[in-house]
Amino acid sequence: MLAPLNKLYLLAVILVISSPSYLSAENASHDVFKAYQSYSRNWMNMDATAIATENFHPRVYLNNESITSFDTAMIEQDYQSNFKKLKEVGYWYSEEVLTFCKHSETVYQIFNQYDRYQKNGSLLQDKLASTYIMEKRNDKWKFVYMSNVDRNWESSGCDQYRNYEFLNKDARFRESTAMRWNGNFIKLNDGYTYFEQANADAKEHIILVHGFSVPSYIWEPTYQEAIKQGYGVIRYDTYGRGFSDSPDTDYSTELYTDQLINLLDALGIDKVTLVGLSDGGRTVAMMASRYPKRIDQLILVSPSGFHDDQVFQTNDVSQNEIDAFINKAYPTIGHGQLSDFYQPQEFANWDTRYNGLLKYQGFARALISTRKNYPDMAKIHNTIHINKVDTSIIWGIHDTVLPLNTVREKLSQVLPDATLYEFSASGHLPHMEEQERFHRVFFEQILNK
Repeated sequence: MLAPLNKLYLLAVILVISSPSYLSAENASHDVFKAYQSYSRNWMNMDATAIATENFHPRVYLNNESITSFDTAMIEQDYQSNFKKLKEVGYWYSEEVLTFCKHSETVYQIFNQYDRYQKNGSLLQDKLASTYIMEKRNDKWKFVYMSNVDRNWESSGCDQYRNYEFLNKDARFRESTAMRWNGNFIKLNDGYTYFEQANADAKEHIILVHGFSVPSYIWEPTYQEAIKQGYGVIRYDTYGRGFSDSPDTDYSTELYTDQLINLLDALGIDKVTLVGLSDGGRTVAMMASRYPKRIDQLILVSPSGFHDDQVFQTNDVSQNEIDAFINKAYPTIGHGQLSDFYQPQEFANWDTRYNGLLKYQGFARALISTRKNYPDMAKIHNTIHINKVDTSIIWGIHDTVLPLNTVREKLSQVLPDATLYEFSASGHLPHMEEQERFHRVFFEQILNK
């Protein structure tokens, strides 16, 4: 996070803890961390008013000695100035390592080492550091002090946290997101869905459905090419991903299919070409099996649903599972996205862009639940074949996520009428690694056949 308000603090006070005590996440430091996450939420929503009124005590005192005093109007004005500058440079999120040190029962010092990233995942500023002091008054932890500090500051015996899943996708979030991104939100049966649409009045429409965890930005090159070629095109975030809601429900293929048909109905679109990437292949396949008359063509890109799925004893997701997943997977999950590529060195910032998703509440639960709620795809694929849905499959031969060779024979058996296009220089994402050829195959060979 940026540490604003420095100009308000005329006294150069940095409280250095000489002998901080260690506290477990079950007691005081965790309470302070949750209070800090409230500030993080307001920061990411760029809500200066909320920060001024919800995250700062009305006057700044520390141990009954005044450091300085200021009013909420001054705080709000300062944050608004900072947010305006950040919007101009395309700021998206901060990757933080937070250290909480106890000074007394009512005072904590927080040390924050952070880097800031732009919307495309590129580094905006790195090796930044701030210190904050939070004080507990009337049973509420709020800030009384902020300052920039040397990033090399070290602590011993303090509690350390990574700032994950602090941002609730509420009305404030949607308002802030709509101001900074190009899409819109629409209320569907199971929650709000974020979508982007172009050429809405075109005769032919394409809808792009993303995969397991990376949201709709993964379709950027195909989306832009479709716009250029005059197609009506939509991309959207499925529930639990990106900017769309994270409803408290089972994340099943049925849920995603209902979301898709609800979206098309809400936008007044009757027939479409459905394009599903990876796990999105399950969604578009289920929709094609249910509503074949609404499908012009079905295009599966490196699709999930042909390989064997893991069997779970229950589809319930416990809080312990969520916590374990966050603690184990989140520190490296962004870097792991690079394994989708055959030549990952060509896709700088892909991992850091993904890390920006880890701040959204409900993401881990959605991922776990999705794995536990896969349907029997054999019946769905058989229905597609019986209904003679015009189907094309695009796959990179170097895909290690869902290897083509493992299911090549199965493809010819369950969808014998489908046309398979193999990409020799691609892994799991041929639309990104071989964009030029993908566009030729997609727009010239498939859509114009």
